[in-house]
Amino acid sequence: MIERLRTRGACTVVRLDPLTTDEQRRMVTACLAEGDAVVAEVAEFVGAHSDGVPFLVEELLAGLAASGALRRTDGRWTVERPLAPAVPASLAESVRSRLAVLDVTSRQ
Repeated sequence: MIERLRTRGACTVVRLDPLTTDEQRRMVTACLAEGDAVVAEVAEFVGAHSDGVPFLVEELLAGLAASGALRRTDGRWTVERPLAPAVPASLAESVRSRLAVLDVTSRQ
């Protein structure tokens, strides 16, 4: 579909490289505003499950916080239980709403 739009001059395709491991760690550090061992553990988890996609980095962090696996206590983030990958509700809803506007053929 993107190729059809591009050949009609209806869009410009911009290819973005995934974030590097270092860039993902810096993003996690910025999101958590922490620089300690929690960031190392969480950054390793996020790096293993985000494919370097910034949107997924944020959504994984939000999902960890929403599930209680990552909790802010006394001004510091702590890992309360094993970090487990899950599709955050916000990501699932984003995908669901984007799919809803497509026709049946495009959704498939």
